[in-house]
Amino acid sequence: AKLKVQMDGRQIIGLLALAHGARASAVPATHVQYAAFNWRTQWYPVAWARDCPMGAPFRATLLDEDYAVVLREGDAPPMAFRDRCPHRLASLSEGRLTKQGWIQCSYHGFAFDGGTGECRAIPQLLGTSPRAPLCADAVACARVGGLVWINPGADPVDPPDVPPDVPELVDPSFDCMQTVRDIPVDSTLLAENIMCADHGRWCHHLPAFDMYAASKGRPQEVTVVTEPRITLTARVDAQLSATATAGLTAQTQFSPPCTIVSGRRDKRGDSGFVQAFWVVPVGVGRSRLLSAQLVRKPAPGAPHAPRAPPWRPRAWLQQRAMSRRWVRQCLQNDFLDEDSYLIATQQPRVLAAELAAHEAARTPRTSVTTEDVVDCQDGSAPPSPTSPAFVRRRLYQYRTPSEPLLVELGRFFDAAVPNMPHRYERPELLRAPCPPREIVLDRWSQHTAICPESAAVARRANAVALASRVLLGTLALSLACVRPSVRWAPANLAAAVVLASVWRRASQIVARFHFVQCAERHRAHLARIPERVLADEHLVAVEAPADPPDG
Repeated sequence: AKLKVQMDGRQIIGLLALAHGARASAVPATHVQYAAFNWRTQWYPVAWARDCPMGAPFRATLLDEDYAVVLREGDAPPMAFRDRCPHRLASLSEGRLTKQGWIQCSYHGFAFDGGTGECRAIPQLLGTSPRAPLCADAVACARVGGLVWINPGADPVDPPDVPPDVPELVDPSFDCMQTVRDIPVDSTLLAENIMCADHGRWCHHLPAFDMYAASKGRPQEVTVVTEPRITLTARVDAQLSATATAGLTAQTQFSPPCTIVSGRRDKRGDSGFVQAFWVVPVGVGRSRLLSAQLVRKPAPGAPHAPRAPPWRPRAWLQQRAMSRRWVRQCLQNDFLDEDSYLIATQQPRVLAAELAAHEAARTPRTSVTTEDVVDCQDGSAPPSPTSPAFVRRRLYQYRTPSEPLLVELGRFFDAAVPNMPHRYERPELLRAPCPPREIVLDRWSQHTAICPESAAVARRANAVALASRVLLGTLALSLACVRPSVRWAPANLAAAVVLASVWRRASQIVARFHFVQCAERHRAHLARIPERVLADEHLVAVEAPADPPDG
């Protein structure tokens, strides 16, 4: 009877397809390869090496699993284990690195080899062997391009190479500015946001995003490569203004599981500036965003950018500050705050729809809808009476010329995300409401606490603010006890002004590492849209619905 229902369902598909002037086609090859994507056998960056302690275990979370990672001095390769000791399941990340290069659990002292995971020492059994072999769960770990990588499914003794998705990252002719932030948003939504060229002018007020945005005159070309690895690439002619082109191609590329690279490239494929993102799936509704701004160094003998002279203190300080990582990270946090909460408001609806589709897949169906046929013809997950798929094209209303890449990215997620480990083990995570703005945009827990350089700057700035405040109070009390002629002396007034200025500036720096983007600040940002983006008078009513992007 079950076979009969399936045959009837496929006949319905064919009849509906013919009624819509289309042919019932087989499952697209890309969907089959997307659905076969194995999340466990991929390389994931978990941190910048400069942010990690040397010679001490630290915890990294990936796909809702915790790992204990250890960086070692010199040329010794890093080590990684699933964060549980096989003895009594305590966290290995709370242990230490021995002189032999083993990781030792701090609960009972069991020590494990970093390559094989074999137990090398049990202090309670010194001089004897354990009755049965005991192994920690070691995973492949590497340090490439300044990043610490984990491959949960690879052989830790002989792992494959980390794919060179960002060749500029290991190119010595490029300078690299590294940033990191944890965001309470699902990696699928964050990847869609980064690869969306249309939101830049509205969320960030940056006209430069238009170089990546398509139009009717400059269509977006999307190519999909499946061998040797899946790669989605969008290209569009970069445009400087409404009438002038840059002579470059704006390219955005996604390489699963998490790498996004964008840049404006010439005909040879070279670029002087590349932006790389790694949207690491920490867990359901959680991501770690690692990014790198890669700028080509001037060639030997080429003129350098002019340096601001010291007698122009504002320009001189600004130029020096931009070379500091913590300054660039603060600017990156400002940038992320402008749209992260919008993605968080989107998340409950999208994840709830995904969960509903997953739960519906457990209930056999005996009919196929017209939507199923249209989705199948568009190349999305094929309809089946027993396994309905979550199709983002049913949820979203794609309309702009820059969205064909998002359509293809959605197809990949529709097919591959159901295979993600632990995705549906805790349904409450997919049903979770949007957190408050203060949690979504909390810079302290999401960045400062995991970036030692920023934490050190915040501590120093806080100490300076406290010291200047104390000195200013002491000066005020001492001047209150002297005669007016001394109290209002120029030197005393100057000291008070300097201390107040230092206190104010240091307090501003401290505040940049905490919650900043309150609702009032967001409304002020919106108020500048007519001035910076598009005047309301230029808005034109849509006379007819635009055609959806070609699939």
